[in-house]
Amino acid sequence: MKKIIGRFWAICLLLSGVSAGAAEVYFAGMAYSGDATSIVDRFPYTSQYLKGLEANKVRVGSLIYKNLEANPPRNFELAPLAAQAQLKGRDRAVSVALLLNNEAVSLERFGYFAKFFVQLRGQALFFDFKSQTVLRAYPISLAYIDVIDHYPSEEEVHERIRLLFEGAQGKPGLFGRFALAVQQASLPEGVSRFLQVSQVSVAPEALVGLAPALTSTKGAAETWLADMLSEAISNRAQVPILPYVKGHALGKVMAMKIADGGAFNLKLPEPDYTISLDLTGVRRVELKRTVAETAYVYGSYVRLKMDEPFSGKNYLDINVKNGETKLVPATQDTVDDIPAYADSIRGLFNKVAENLSGKTTPWLKTAASGKDVEQQINQSAEIIKSCK
Repeated sequence: MKKIIGRFWAICLLLSGVSAGAAEVYFAGMAYSGDATSIVDRFPYTSQYLKGLEANKVRVGSLIYKNLEANPPRNFELAPLAAQAQLKGRDRAVSVALLLNNEAVSLERFGYFAKFFVQLRGQALFFDFKSQTVLRAYPISLAYIDVIDHYPSEEEVHERIRLLFEGAQGKPGLFGRFALAVQQASLPEGVSRFLQVSQVSVAPEALVGLAPALTSTKGAAETWLADMLSEAISNRAQVPILPYVKGHALGKVMAMKIADGGAFNLKLPEPDYTISLDLTGVRRVELKRTVAETAYVYGSYVRLKMDEPFSGKNYLDINVKNGETKLVPATQDTVDDIPAYADSIRGLFNKVAENLSGKTTPWLKTAASGKDVEQQINQSAEIIKSCK
């Protein structure tokens, strides 16, 4: 009987040890990527939004943490909010931050109407607080697009920014989307394999398809394309993907400034597999014209490659095209091509990513060209799967 009781307590101790040793992740708050001195210039509306929270004595970290508590992680434990201050001196402490990569606001006037576009891009970034090394990242983006009967005031822009962060009408904003990304995220259980969109280029003839804000700032167009492709692959294949760091990294170090805390220089691991993206062209073709409207097809053309840098092995090298239709009423005086081109490029990335997630679709046969395309896609899907 004593032996049975002894074994029982041994099992209890073992189980309690497993529970105590369960992975715990600390919330590090919201952060900005890149140079801390240029935050106000790169994130003007976000900066004002945070100042408004501060004026109302609301901490952005507490606001985000409430979303995390409402959507608890499935694969690890979330440490109490106050525990982040106890990280110093630990051998290893995994932290997660909502890293904001980009804020974009575009207002265009068309007669008595205005097109209103606001976008926020970021990621759920997991890093080792002790070694200051990125562990994995899950891209997130959110956009608001509308046509209104007047040119929006500054107050209206600020209100849209608030809604993008906090959500509205039951739909999650960036804070909620971050919480959902963390809920689904997993931590590496051993030696991880890292995937990254590492090289991006835009052909001169494709610049007409990009917004002026992207073409006027060095590196902006490449970062926009890389983030969009990264998010598509991450969401559909459910894999983390290292941040694209052109313009924000030197020597594989990424700068990050916590909104209400300190600054970090995080080391980026070398990717095991790299994806290169070349936007080779865009094109608009009139499909059909009637008395009431005209239909245009907006095409985008991309070359995608995936390689293993260490061995030099190539897994993917294909050319892909995608067309999206836009209907323009006969009463409309001007046509804004930029959003339609963006839809075409985004659609291309989403469709490619769906196939790279292991779900081969009929679209692939008509849209992609190269040697043994389906075989390339299948072997690339297996590689991407290994990065989970």
